[in-house]
Amino acid sequence: NLVAEEFQAVSRDLTQYARAYCVSRNPDYYARYQEILDWQAGKIPRPIDLDRRITNKVHARTISQTELLQRLGLVESQYRHFTEALACSDELALTELQVMESVRLGKFVDGPLRPRTEETMDAFIVRALYDERYQSEIDKIAKHITEFYREHDKLVGERIKSLRKRYDWVIAVSFGVQLATILVQAVVIASTFTVFQREANQRTRLMLDTTPLCCTLWNEQHEMIDCNLEATRLFGFSDREDCRKHFFTSFPMRQDDGQLTADMVHDQLTAAFDKGYLHFEFVQQTLSGETVPVEIVLVRVLRDNTPLVAGYARDLRELKKVQYELEQEQAALKLARDAAQASAKAKSEFLANMSHEIRTPMNAILGMLHLCLQTELSEKQSHYLAGCRTAASNLLGILNDILDFSKIEAGKIVLEETVFQISHVVGEVHDTLDFKAKEQGLSFTTHLAESLPDHSYGDPLRLRQVLLNLAGNAIKFTERGRVRVLVDPVEPPANTVGYEEAIFVSFRIEDTGIGMMPDQIERLFAPFTQVDFSATRKYGGTGLGLSISKNLTERMGGFLHVTSVPGRGTTFTLTLPLKKAPSEKKGSPLSMKAQLRADTSVPDLTGVRILLAEDNKVNQMVASELLKQAGVVLTVVNDGVEAVEMIKARDFDLILMDIQMPNMDGLHATREIRRLAKPEIERLPILAMTAHAMIGDMETSLTAGMNDHITKPINPGELYATIEKWLEKGATNASRRA
Repeated sequence: NLVAEEFQAVSRDLTQYARAYCVSRNPDYYARYQEILDWQAGKIPRPIDLDRRITNKVHARTISQTELLQRLGLVESQYRHFTEALACSDELALTELQVMESVRLGKFVDGPLRPRTEETMDAFIVRALYDERYQSEIDKIAKHITEFYREHDKLVGERIKSLRKRYDWVIAVSFGVQLATILVQAVVIASTFTVFQREANQRTRLMLDTTPLCCTLWNEQHEMIDCNLEATRLFGFSDREDCRKHFFTSFPMRQDDGQLTADMVHDQLTAAFDKGYLHFEFVQQTLSGETVPVEIVLVRVLRDNTPLVAGYARDLRELKKVQYELEQEQAALKLARDAAQASAKAKSEFLANMSHEIRTPMNAILGMLHLCLQTELSEKQSHYLAGCRTAASNLLGILNDILDFSKIEAGKIVLEETVFQISHVVGEVHDTLDFKAKEQGLSFTTHLAESLPDHSYGDPLRLRQVLLNLAGNAIKFTERGRVRVLVDPVEPPANTVGYEEAIFVSFRIEDTGIGMMPDQIERLFAPFTQVDFSATRKYGGTGLGLSISKNLTERMGGFLHVTSVPGRGTTFTLTLPLKKAPSEKKGSPLSMKAQLRADTSVPDLTGVRILLAEDNKVNQMVASELLKQAGVVLTVVNDGVEAVEMIKARDFDLILMDIQMPNMDGLHATREIRRLAKPEIERLPILAMTAHAMIGDMETSLTAGMNDHITKPINPGELYATIEKWLEKGATNASRRA
């Protein structure tokens, strides 16, 4: 009997620990559960803190319950009932372990209970540990133990009957003694069970009172019948009785959503009794009036076949505080991001407007100078106009530096990879700067090693830009002596990941100029920085050229190094990885001057009908002169509205469209033209001829339905070449519509 009592008590403990772990996730409950299982199996001695008098009497040594039953010498029927109770307990333990392990890992694990489709973890816990199936298994254990008691009583009765038959004469004498003995045994068992039950209740109460969760128990009349100490502490009650009687009076009148708190409590308790499980957030209030947000779990349980609801509440004040601080940080970050985006947008818009406003008059200036230089002029007039053109070109170079820097900042510089000749690029640099060097009385030479490849893959435009900047600076800061460009193949540096197949080429620009101090070299590549900031400085510039050159060099996979001695000169070394390209048919490449002459030669466009949409009168004059020199039949309109009407009325071979015009801009006009129901519209080339030169402007033009994008100031050679290209193609790649 003592063993049976112990078994039932331990079974209840296992159930309580499993449920407590699944609600609180406290690993101590899991460890305690496993410790009891190991003790039952005889793997470990009795835990020291498991102080049961019954256990101390019958089960003090380390043996399993099965071995203990065998030693007790039970009859077959008693042994059968007890082992069946053990089997039911083992099945429950498997289910409980499956649920606790699923909770620990945060995912369903294999076991006797299969999770249902789309079943949540909370619903799985309720079904596993609180539903009728689980309770029926507990009832089976109780049934087998009850049968065990009946068998015991039956054996005692049979034993008494047998003894009565054999010793009738003794019965009369000893009946009183036996009855007294039985009564004494009953009193001892009853008192022992009472002590055991009281100790079990004390342990359960201790476990509930030390949990960090607020625990309450409710009947079907929505009356609180019990709570733990955490509930009294959290809400400020003096003791459990005070909490039980006045719990509802501590509620705020309404919840955050406006619902009456009392109505919500009764609705949630009703739902918990119906569904078996409920999880929600709730706003509670302490007796002092402090608001306490809590997370609540309601679980339906059975006690003596009476349904109750156990409530578990977790204080969310710290969590809400952290969430609020995180939201504030995110809001601050969003404000900072929005401010940065607004600043970047304002900067981009300013640069776009500045670019447009400068390029428009620059187009007129350079165009007029180009046309004027083609007329009959005296040597002095030619010299003056050439100086004007040089100054205008320098101003355009400054503008391009600023735009290049903005593109680099935005990460939108696109490098091309094409076949080119290093000798050709270096020759162009020499031809471009040679006149300036001679004006200053300098020797400007280039030297290329014979071991260089004939052709290479790379970006010749960006390489030319960097070399022009470095060599141009060398000439600008050299008053006497020489400037030279030396090009040689070099050994690859130590870290060449991604460039194993490349040939590393060194471009060394040496001068005998003013040189620099070490502290000046340190800030040399910073944007908007110059060596001499004084008001009397001799050398102009934006301070962007070297910063752009360094960025372009790094984007091409190379590096830029500088050494300098004050008063003796400076050496810039540009090292680039270039892939060797198959050699093409060799010939004498045209010099820069010869190419310029070839590029600006006027093609024969006699009879070609071109519509020019341009609102600036001076730019109309420049474009008209350039196009009429080629024999173009030109029609000029002042805005997009006139352009659309002219296309409706007449046929043209090509349209040159400005973007920024009054009444209707060039993008809108292009879209309207592409919608016209004329069969030749699909093949009609529309070329943007605009001062819009910012990042994405070309893509905007193409998306609107244009075929190409020519940036002002107009280069006559580029203008002629682009027109010829699209007249020859017949605009087969015509429009990319919006």
